[in-house]
Amino acid sequence: MNLKYLCFLLAFPIAILGYSQSMEIGRNDNLIITVNILGQVKNPGEFKIEYGTNVIQAISKAGGFGDYANMKNIKIVRIKDGKKIIIEVNVKKFFDKNNVKVDIPILENGDVIMIGKNVKRVWASFVTFVSQIAIIINVIYLISLSK
Repeated sequence: MNLKYLCFLLAFPIAILGYSQSMEIGRNDNLIITVNILGQVKNPGEFKIEYGTNVIQAISKAGGFGDYANMKNIKIVRIKDGKKIIIEVNVKKFFDKNNVKVDIPILENGDVIMIGKNVKRVWASFVTFVSQIAIIINVIYLISLSK
């Protein structure tokens, strides 16, 4: 079966259902889908990726994880049959143990990937900042005593 014909068969029901994200044919007759990546990545936004791309590959297209990314709880929001489905993914488990048994989902057209903040890392950064301010204040105080 011709890939372009197959793409037409896939795209037709999506157009009928009214999905706003369109698919297209890329180089080498690859099906191109659109996903949105939001939150703690270096370059959030809308991305056109090849069909068959998984969530880790898509995040790398967005420049990778940001400094405060929560890799334990990535959410993929997907509309299927008019209902919102939320898929939670723990990619930290995949990276920490190189556990190939961790299910890394393949993305579908119109998926929204949300990467939240890791509260522990944000808190640690805040504590480091406060301790540095305390050191500066202490130095200023010691200099004022020596005058």
